[in-house]
Order: sequence, then structure tokens, then C-alpha cells
Amino acid sequence: MPMLRCGLYALLFITFSPSAAVPDDLYSATVELSDSSQKARYAAFDSALAQVLVKVTGRTSASNDIRQQLFPDSHRLVQRYRKIPPDQVYAAFDAGAIRRGLDAAGQPVWGGNRPLVAVWLAIDTGSGQRYLLSDGSGDSGGQLDLLRTDLLESASERGLPVVLPLLDASDRAQIGVADVWGGFLDRVNSASRRYGAEALLVGRTTDISSSSSNVRWTLSYAGQQSTWEGGIASGPARAADILARQFATTAGSEGRLRLSVSGIDSIDAYGQLRNYLQNLDIVESAGVAMVEADRVNFELVVRGDAARLERVLTASRWLNIVGSSGLESSTLQPALSYSWAAAP
Repeated sequence: MPMLRCGLYALLFITFSPSAAVPDDLYSATVELSDSSQKARYAAFDSALAQVLVKVTGRTSASNDIRQQLFPDSHRLVQRYRKIPPDQVYAAFDAGAIRRGLDAAGQPVWGGNRPLVAVWLAIDTGSGQRYLLSDGSGDSGGQLDLLRTDLLESASERGLPVVLPLLDASDRAQIGVADVWGGFLDRVNSASRRYGAEALLVGRTTDISSSSSNVRWTLSYAGQQSTWEGGIASGPARAADILARQFATTAGSEGRLRLSVSGIDSIDAYGQLRNYLQNLDIVESAGVAMVEADRVNFELVVRGDAARLERVLTASRWLNIVGSSGLESSTLQPALSYSWAAAP
């Protein structure tokens, strides 16, 4: 492929720095507004920024303490806001300023590249009625709506991307309430593939009271499982705690790694790969080190270590892992080896 190789060699020593693709709501929040005064508005901005810090750091303890220490004048970080009648305000903050402040203080940052979580909740009322909570398109309303609202609000507050099943004919052909209730994760995982989910959050409860439901939750991600009991909101909240520990990074943890990707057989594929790496929050910079036939070797500066980078690459499904030779973050030994899988 002479033309491809010539085109890529011209780019060999160009280093590109990513402009991370961050969900629109990661650095924004909607909160209560007590009145129309400036004092009330500034207090609302404080509350909104506290919520943003929980989403961005992955830590519930990051809210008011960190806000007061690092960002005492939250109104100065507001890029836009709007009042939502009758008594709420939406505020969007300066993502770059927040991230720089957190980095300078050694606080973790959980970027926008987050695994999509499929949530399956089985409900047994004890009176012969069993339900699976759907995305709402097939429900008649009532108590199930309240459960769904509580669950989705909890996920939104933590910046956790979730999807609820449609429970259409396709879903019902693959899975039933008994599969979810019994914790048959292989069947749940199979039914979740159509949604592109990277993680499963499976719950079961006998109480459909949204305020007091006691749910037994199981999070399954990357071959690991965590189980706990709590309310509806604790499902997404605890899942976010667990995933943040795997994905959040600090500025002081930067390391240099080498990534080798095969199957790059066109300029278009190279362009897609380059854009993909640019949009990974964990990647600070990436330079092309060598091109060999259909293989491109990158030298990366990443926030974190090889294990964290591998988790991000695996979750995204753009690349298929080929092998690893035990990369240490302080070296540039070829170790992370992947093949191009194109857009998922």
C-alpha cells in the first residue's frame, strides 16, 4: 500500500493533543432557585457546581468541601445559565477551568469516556405479579414511573450513562423476569448486546415503593462483579463509585506508553483512529512513532497506567486486543497491541 504509507510517513513526527469528547451534561446541573435575587442565584450556582464536582471526580465527598476549597466563587465559572419555571435554574460551567483546578489540587478526574450501563430491574410484588422495568415506552404509568424516575435521576446526578430495556418482542424472545431475578448474567448480557452496553446493573426487589424499595444490586463489568443492597437510587450511585475507581485519573499519574494498532489499511481508517485517540480523556497526547505496512505505532502520554488505558480501549469497542507483553508505564516497550475494528 505505497500511497497509504507515504501519506502516513508525512505525519510521523506530528503530535496531536486531544480535545476530549465530554457529555453535554457532565459540567452542568439543574438545581432549585429560592427566589430571583442575586444572592439566591449565587447560592444555586454553588449547589450546581457541587453536583458537577461529584460527577467529574466520581466522589460524593467532592461536593461542598472541594468546591469551597478550590472554587469559592462558583459564579465566575458559569458560562451560561437559564431559569426554568417555576423555581429552578440550569447552569453550565467552564470545563477547562474545573479540570485545571482539580488537576492542580491532585484530585481525580473521571472523563467523558464512560461505559454505558444496561440496567435490568426485576420486581416481584408477591401477589403473582412480576415485572421488568422498561424504558417507559411500554408502561402504563403509576408506580413504575416513579421507580424509573428515581433511577434515572440518580444516574444523571453521577454522570453515569444508562439504558433501560425496551422490553419489546426482541427482548422478550431472549429474556424473562425469571432470568433477571435469578441473576443469570449470561442471558442478561446476551439481551443487552443490542443496546451497546459495556456493563450490567441487575437488581431485584419485592417492594415497588420508590422511596423505600430495598433492592439487591449486582454490577458486572470486565469480568468482575460487585453486589450490595440499597434503595433504587443506590444502584446507579454505587455503580458510579465502583466505575470511577477504575477510570478516574489524576494529573500526577501521567505515564508514557506505546500502542500498536494493526489493520489500518486506508487513510480513512487512519483518520478515524487518530480522531478516536484524540477524544479519549485519558490520553494527554499521542504521536505517531512508526508505520509498518498496515500497522501504526503510537507513543502516548496518558493519565494513569496501562491497565486504565486498556479498560478504556476495551469499553469503547473500537479496537480488538491482540496481546500485551507487560507494559510498565515508565517505559516505551511495545506492549499494547490492538487491531482496528472500525466504528462500533
